[in-house]
Amino acid sequence: FTPTMKILIAALLFLSVWTCVQCKEPYDPDVKHNFTEIIETKGYPCETHKVITEDGYILTIFRIPYGVQNTSQPRPPVLIQHGLLDSSFTWIFNEPYESISYILADSGFDVWMGNSRGNTYSKEHVNMSSDSKEFWEFSWDQMAEYDFPAMVNYIQNETGYPNIGYIGHSQGSLEVFASLSENPSFATNLNSFIAFGPIVKVGHITNRLLLRMADFDTQYIFELFGLKQFFPANKYINDVVGPDFCRDTPELCDDIIQFLCGWHFGAFNNSRMQVMAAHEPGGTSVQNMAHFAQNIKKDNFVHYDYNTPEENMKHYGQDTPPAYNFSNYPSDILPTSLFYGSHDELADPQDVAWLIANIPTIPYYAQEINLYAHLDYVWDYEAHTLFYPKVIEILSSHAHNTMKD
Repeated sequence: FTPTMKILIAALLFLSVWTCVQCKEPYDPDVKHNFTEIIETKGYPCETHKVITEDGYILTIFRIPYGVQNTSQPRPPVLIQHGLLDSSFTWIFNEPYESISYILADSGFDVWMGNSRGNTYSKEHVNMSSDSKEFWEFSWDQMAEYDFPAMVNYIQNETGYPNIGYIGHSQGSLEVFASLSENPSFATNLNSFIAFGPIVKVGHITNRLLLRMADFDTQYIFELFGLKQFFPANKYINDVVGPDFCRDTPELCDDIIQFLCGWHFGAFNNSRMQVMAAHEPGGTSVQNMAHFAQNIKKDNFVHYDYNTPEENMKHYGQDTPPAYNFSNYPSDILPTSLFYGSHDELADPQDVAWLIANIPTIPYYAQEINLYAHLDYVWDYEAHTLFYPKVIEILSSHAHNTMKD
């Protein structure tokens, strides 16, 4: 961490101790609940599933098989995938009537919440330890190549449906755009794809953290942050310091989130900030952050650059990393819908405009949401009236294509 960041962290720890000594307010019960308990205490069922990727990573995905208000069968499956530094917790942050996961379950869907390799819920491998350097040698390249298809295929096998719906936030959308640009035929496994804060190119990003990282050479990023995890969950911070601080000073807690993820303009429920602090961040690999930094600096859509011609040759058979051919993206057969914000620091409107101009066929649906920033799609407690009804409408209009034989 830079000296400025160290000072900021120290100041926050001091404020946390000072405020928690004076505070008498009890915790929100979800601070102490694990993921499944949060869902089950709301009256919804929750299952835990393990998915093994082709390269041996073990991913945890959670399932809400039916809702409280709707238990009808059959229920078309939909996979919802989190963004950068996040986890499936993002889909249950708000109350059930405000969170897209519960709303989908109550609208007749079989809801599956994925977790990318290396986050809080996906730190296992069939033969590598997460303590090893090798475990963390991945970026969104591997999420696109292995994680996304593995989760889709697993859900198909579990449910018997030939294709499923998909919602991806941020990095969760990037995985699909990258994967299907390389393997367009896999699109037949989806019946619709909805992107919240869609990401392909990120050259106009204005997020301060990522912009600062983009100023560094890749090697310096590794020297600065190490070779393994970036922003891993910390038990002491998640169990004690974070919840205390965010319970007692939710506005300051919100400021920290905005520093990391960009300013938000949607309505956040500050009373849930303490719950967020107990379950976030999800974390990722330093290599993944370096990959984002590379694409920001070069304003392109390419594979991870291993920083030397020799290493690139070893991985790609050429001196430089290959570009993703976005012209191969199969928008002609996969209904692709985009929801993007006018004030999004990560999925900048200029980059989304490039996406819309360069996607091979016109998106099925595209909506710019005024004054929306990067976390608003998932944490704004007014989203359930602002645009979630349209999301449900789009998914439902294609769900008839997924009925079991």
